[in-house]
Amino acid sequence: MFILTKKLKLVKEQLKSWNKNCFGNVHDYVNSAEKHLQHIQQQLQANGQSEALLEEEKLAHVDYENALNRQELFWKEKANLNWHLDGDRNTKYFHRMAKIKTSSKMITSLQDGEQEPLLVDEVIPKIITEDINSLISMLPSHQEIKNAVFALNKDSAPGPDGFGAFFFQQYWEIVKNDVCNAVLEFFTTSWILPGFNSNIIALLPKVVNATSIDQYRPIVMANFKFKIISKIIADSCKFAS
Repeated sequence: MFILTKKLKLVKEQLKSWNKNCFGNVHDYVNSAEKHLQHIQQQLQANGQSEALLEEEKLAHVDYENALNRQELFWKEKANLNWHLDGDRNTKYFHRMAKIKTSSKMITSLQDGEQEPLLVDEVIPKIITEDINSLISMLPSHQEIKNAVFALNKDSAPGPDGFGAFFFQQYWEIVKNDVCNAVLEFFTTSWILPGFNSNIIALLPKVVNATSIDQYRPIVMANFKFKIISKIIADSCKFAS
């Protein structure tokens, strides 16, 4: 688990550098590509068609298309809309959704309810028998681990470490050994690395102008590397039942 976490941290540092030095500002890239295409088209109108200019226009169209695709992916990630349709370039909508999420996610106060919270033992019944416990604690195979990785939603929001399902699925051949070793370490030692199961808890309002806790719906964004373990256990529970 330590090795996987350390490698992801190193990759994240490299990705930040790549984002700054190579990927660049997506919006400036779109504006620059559009201006370059317009400049070539103005030359075509002023000087007439030529084989060289037509080829330049073709290449400029490709650059502009790539710029739009890059911008689309940028706002898709910002908005994190799972039902986004491939090829739809309504970037103004994604921009607006991202700004709405940013402006509405801050919670300044919550009203505490009058009822005292119940103890966990009083609320959650014990339904795991010794036989079921033995089944769900069995060592998973590499194929079972892979199945768990690819069964999870690739567009789900990443956890605190910044890596979502898409990363693990897209680069599975590179990360599979470290992922499998980390998962097997958990099932072998019954121990988990501190922070491995870190998550972010966000409260989504169920009504307009929500003020009390019961008017919010909590969601948890967990590290995907821990979701894999949770998925394997959940699948084992289904099989046991």
